[in-house]
Amino acid sequence: MSFFVLAITTLYRWGRPFTKWLRGAWPSRTCLRKLGRGARLGTEPVEDTGGIMADGAAEQRQDSPVEKRRQELRRGSSSKRTEDDGPALCGVRRQSGLLSCRLFAVIAGAVFMALVVLFGVPKDEQQQRGLSTAARPNLPSVPNAHQPGAWSNFSGSFSLADGRIAGQPTQARPLLCVVSRSLNNPIQYPRQHCTHIVYRDVAFNPTTGQFTPELHDSLKPENLEFLAAVHVRDWDIPSSLVVGRLAAIAPYLDYLVFETHYDNRYNICHIAYSSVFYSTGAQPSPSVPIGQALTWMSSLLMDQRQYATTCFSISMGAVVFRDATEMRGYCSGSDLVSYMQAPQVCKGAEWRPASTVANLDALSVLRLGHGRVESHEDDPLLSSKVSHALANYPRACVVAYDVDLDDYEGQCDTEPFSRLRNLRHAEVRNDPQMAAQTLAKNKRPLVCVLSDRIDVDRNVSKLFCTHIVLSLRRYGRLDALQDITKEYVAQLRSAAPSGACILVAPHESALEQSHEGEAVRLAEATAVQLKGKEIDGLAFLHVARTSAALVQLGPTLEVLHETYKAANLCLALDLQILDPSTPAEEVGKSISLHVDLLVVNTHYPGRMGPCRAMPLASAVQPARSCIPTVATDTAVQWLKDVSEKGLALICLSVDLRVLRFRTYGTAAPFGSCRREEALDFPKACIGGSWTQVHNVSRDSPMWLDGYNLQTYDTASSLSERVRSLLPLPNAGIAAFNLDYEDYAGVCDGGVPQARLMSLRAALDEENITAQTTLTLEATERPLVCVLSADVKNESRVPSSHCTHLVHEGARYVVPDEKLIIPESTVNLATNRSEQRHLVGLNGNEMVDLLMMADDRERREIAARMASAVLDAKMQGLAILNFNRTSKTIANFGSVLETIRSVFAKELTIIFGAEVLDFSLPVEIMGQRLTKAAKHVDIFILQTHYRRPRGYCRVTYPSTYRGDTPLVTLSAAAAWARAMETTSRVCLSYTMGVLQFQKGDAMGPAACDNVTLLDRAEACDEKDWEVDANNTKTLSVIRKKDKFIQTFESPEFLAVKLCPMTPPPI
Repeated sequence: MSFFVLAITTLYRWGRPFTKWLRGAWPSRTCLRKLGRGARLGTEPVEDTGGIMADGAAEQRQDSPVEKRRQELRRGSSSKRTEDDGPALCGVRRQSGLLSCRLFAVIAGAVFMALVVLFGVPKDEQQQRGLSTAARPNLPSVPNAHQPGAWSNFSGSFSLADGRIAGQPTQARPLLCVVSRSLNNPIQYPRQHCTHIVYRDVAFNPTTGQFTPELHDSLKPENLEFLAAVHVRDWDIPSSLVVGRLAAIAPYLDYLVFETHYDNRYNICHIAYSSVFYSTGAQPSPSVPIGQALTWMSSLLMDQRQYATTCFSISMGAVVFRDATEMRGYCSGSDLVSYMQAPQVCKGAEWRPASTVANLDALSVLRLGHGRVESHEDDPLLSSKVSHALANYPRACVVAYDVDLDDYEGQCDTEPFSRLRNLRHAEVRNDPQMAAQTLAKNKRPLVCVLSDRIDVDRNVSKLFCTHIVLSLRRYGRLDALQDITKEYVAQLRSAAPSGACILVAPHESALEQSHEGEAVRLAEATAVQLKGKEIDGLAFLHVARTSAALVQLGPTLEVLHETYKAANLCLALDLQILDPSTPAEEVGKSISLHVDLLVVNTHYPGRMGPCRAMPLASAVQPARSCIPTVATDTAVQWLKDVSEKGLALICLSVDLRVLRFRTYGTAAPFGSCRREEALDFPKACIGGSWTQVHNVSRDSPMWLDGYNLQTYDTASSLSERVRSLLPLPNAGIAAFNLDYEDYAGVCDGGVPQARLMSLRAALDEENITAQTTLTLEATERPLVCVLSADVKNESRVPSSHCTHLVHEGARYVVPDEKLIIPESTVNLATNRSEQRHLVGLNGNEMVDLLMMADDRERREIAARMASAVLDAKMQGLAILNFNRTSKTIANFGSVLETIRSVFAKELTIIFGAEVLDFSLPVEIMGQRLTKAAKHVDIFILQTHYRRPRGYCRVTYPSTYRGDTPLVTLSAAAAWARAMETTSRVCLSYTMGVLQFQKGDAMGPAACDNVTLLDRAEACDEKDWEVDANNTKTLSVIRKKDKFIQTFESPEFLAVKLCPMTPPPI
C-alpha cells in the first residue's frame, strides 16, 4: 500500500516540555541527510508528492503581501497591526493560533521524510523507521490516557484546536483552510469562517537547516500542533490494512487529514468529480471517497483507540478537463482554476445547463462545454455533503483546500466566500462538541446506564450523557463498591462528557433495611466510600414495587438523601411499578421525594414471568396487560405532580438492547414464546429477512423472521417518545444498557451512536410541547378518536396522534332541558387541557327531539348544549351513531344548520352517520349527504361494525368491499368524492376486538352473541387458528373452540388507509 504525505503544518499547542528539544536537541544535519536518503525508499521521491516544498518559492514571491508582512514582523511591528490585517497576515500573537505565515514545524523536514519512509516499508518495520520516540530525541512520549480498564472500554475525547483567528469566536469544530501556491493578493484570504490558515509554499533545506522563506525568527515554540495530510492511492484495499498503518503515526499528530478531493498527481488523466462521497462507477474514483475516509476515522477511534482529530478535504477551486467530449472517460490533461475566473466557471455561458450532472453518490457537479468538462463543489450539494459526512462521523472536521480560488470578490454570489460560509454553517450546525457544550445549560437529563454484563467491553458516550451509571447489581452485595479503584473511576470520568455525574448502582436489596439504625449505617458507610473513590453518588436500579409498597422505601431513602446531601452526593432511584393500572393520583402520592433523580421504568426489562413477545416500550397503557409494564403516557401522568414541585429530576426509561424471541409455531406480537435473548444493536440491525409486524407510533417496532420476533427502538421511535414528556419542565430520559448501542456505525447509515444522538436532539428541542390538537392546520388530516363511555382512567386516553378526542356518555335530559356531561369526562378534559375534547352524543336519541322541534326550540336546545360544553371547558359537540337512511340524514341537515348558527366558529361540530340504504347510486348519495355535511366541521361515514342488525352474524370490523351489512370502505370513499363540501369527510374503524360466540350446529356465519373486548384481552396467541384469508379480507379472523375473534391489525389498517394501492379482491 502506498501513501503520499501532502501537507504538514505547525500550529501552537505543544508546551514547555518540547521547548528544550526545539532549541538544543534538533537532529543533526547528518541525521537529516540519512532521513532524506531513506525517503527514496518510498514509492516516489519527495519532490513529486504534490509539490509541498516548492523550490525557489521565496525568490519567486519576494514582493508578496505575506513576505512583506514577514519583514514587518522582523522589524517588530505591533500586535495590533497583526490583528487588523486578519488571517491574511497570520496573527502571530494569538495564543494557539497558526504560528506564522507559510511556516512549517521545526521538525517538519524530519517528520516529512520519516512519514514517507513509514508508508513505503512493510508494516513490521514501521516502528523502527517511522515516528517512534527513539527517532525523535528528547521528544516526550505520547501517553494514551484512555487505555481500557479492567472491566470496560471507553471512547476517547475529541481533541480540538485551541486557536482562533483574531476577532472570531472560538468554535468547537475547526475548519482548516489551505491556500494554493498561486496566492498573490490579500483579498484572496478568507477573513472569516476559517479557524486556521495552512500554507503550502514553505520548503525546508536539510543542508542548511533553514526554511525558505526564512520565518523562524518569529517562531514561538510554546504550543505546537502537528498536522499531516495523506493521500491513499490504493484506497480500495481492505480498511484494516490502511487503519493499521495509520495507527502508527496517529499518536504523534493533532490533526490527521485524509485528502479526499481530486488532485492531478497521476500520469493518466481521467474525468472525475471534484470529490465523491461514495464511489459507485465501474472504475474506482481517483480521489478517496469521503465515506471511505469516514470509515477509517471511525476504525482509528473504535479499534485503534487513536484520538487525533481526523479530517476530510474538499477543494474550493474548479477542475477543468481538457479534450473531453463526454462526461466520462479519459482526457488530455486537467487544470485547477479559480471558481469565479477563467473559464467563467460560475457564470460562463459555454457550460450547457442541460449537460450538468449532479451525482447523488458524489454530491458534486460535472458540466460539459466546448470540448472540456468541468467539476466543482456546488453550493447546496457542498453543504449537504458536509452535513451528511458529519452525521455519519460526528468527530470529523473539514479541510478546505485552495480557498484563495473561491469567489473572493462576490462575483458568483452576493458576498465573497459564500460557499465557504455555507460550509462553515453546515459544519457548526452538525457539531456534537458544541451540542455537548450546551448540555450544561440544558436542564433535561440524559442518564446513561451501563448494563450488568462484565464479559465484554462497555463503551461510554463522550458526547450526550449528563449522568453515567455503572451497574454493580450482578455482584449481589454492597461491598462490591470496595473493588472499584480510583484509577478506574478516573478512566470512566475521562471517557464521559465534561461535567457528567458518575454514579454506581449496587444491588437494590441494600434498600431493604429493617430499622433506622441499619439505614444510618448504610448511608454513612456508602458516603465514605463514594467520597474516597471520587464517585458522585449512588443509584438503585430496577426497584420493583407496587404503588402501595413504595411507602415502605420512604424511611431508608430519607436517611440516605439527608446524609448524601450533607456530603454533596447524588441519590438516584429507578422504579419498576408492578400495578400500572393504579390511578395516577395514588401513584403520585406514593412516590418518594427523597431522591435527586427519579426514574420510572417505561421499558420492558425482559424475563418478567412467562415468556411473552413484547415490544420494548408502549405508548398507551392497555386496560389489562399480560405483562405489567408501564406505558409512556401513564408514566407521564404519574410524574406530573413531581415535576411541578420540582424537587427532583425525573426520567422515563428506554432500552438500547435488541430483544429477540423464539416463538411456538406462528409468531405474533404479544404472543407466547419459548426463549428470549438480548443482543447488541449492531448484531440485529443487519441480516435476515425481517418483516415489520408492529409499527404503532411511539411504540417500539417489532420484526418477524420465521419463528423469531425481535424488537428494538430506532432513532425515530425514540424521538417520538421523548416528545411525550416535553411538557414536563425538568423531565429527561434514562437510557438503559448503554453499551449495547451501535458505537461503530454499523446501523443507521453508518452513523455511530445515532440513537443516542436522536435522544439528545429531541431533549434539546425548544418551543415544543406534546403533540397537541388545539388547532388543526388547513392541510392536516384529522384523526378523531372516540372513547368509550366507561373510560375513567386517564392512562387509557391517548396523549398524541389524535386531532380530536370524543368522549361518549353524555346525554340530553328533556325534562330538565339540560345536557349532562359525566364528571369523569370533565376531569379527563381538564387534565389534558392541551388536547381538543368534544362531548359525544348518541345521534339516535336526538333525532325525534330535534326533528320535531321548530326553529326557535332548536336554537334554545343548541344554546343549552353550547353552554354546557363551554362550562366543561371542552371544544365542541359530536353527534355520532346516526343510524338512518340517506334521505333522513339529508333532512337532518336543517337541524345541523341551526346548531351551526348558534355554535358559530368557536365550537367544533362532528357528525357521524350510519347509512342504511347504501345501495343507492353514488351521485344521489353524494347529493343527500352533502346537505348534512356542509353544516359541520367533520362528517364521519361510519364504516365500522358497531352492533348486530337483527340476528347475530360473524362480521369483520370493517371491509373494503364485498357482501357485508356494513358500509364498505370503497363505497364510502366513492360517496366522499361525490360530495360537494369543504368539510372534512372521515371513515371509521374500531380499535376493539369483536368476539363472537357460536352455539352447536350453527352455520359458518351464525352466532349466539358478540362482545367487544379490549385489545389487551386478546393478547394470548396460544391455540388460536388464524384464517388464511386474512389478506383478502384485510382483517384478522381467528377461531378457538366456540369463539371467533375479528380485529384490525396495524398492517391491514395501513393497506386500507393507503389511497394509492387498492387492496386485493
